[in-house]
Amino acid sequence: MRYRQTAFLGLALLGGCSAYHGLIGPTASATFTADGRAGYSISCDGTRLSWESCTDKAGELCKDRGYDIIEKRDWGYPVSRTMLVACKN
Repeated sequence: MRYRQTAFLGLALLGGCSAYHGLIGPTASATFTADGRAGYSISCDGTRLSWESCTDKAGELCKDRGYDIIEKRDWGYPVSRTMLVACKN
């Protein structure tokens, strides 16, 4: 019985964290692409966010320069999306 309560609590916390993450909007961290360009790894996790959320964030970060999408990945439940972008010069 104790094991079930612990497992349920763990799943509830995991679900709550992913739901919260989707409420705060996409997050970005600076990184480098495989070809050595400075870029951003943008996470748009959760069911409330979409690929459009990632592209909007890339537009905010790169502004008038525009950007190249280097890679897009999505997996799992709850939904996890990551986009790697590099701002154009």
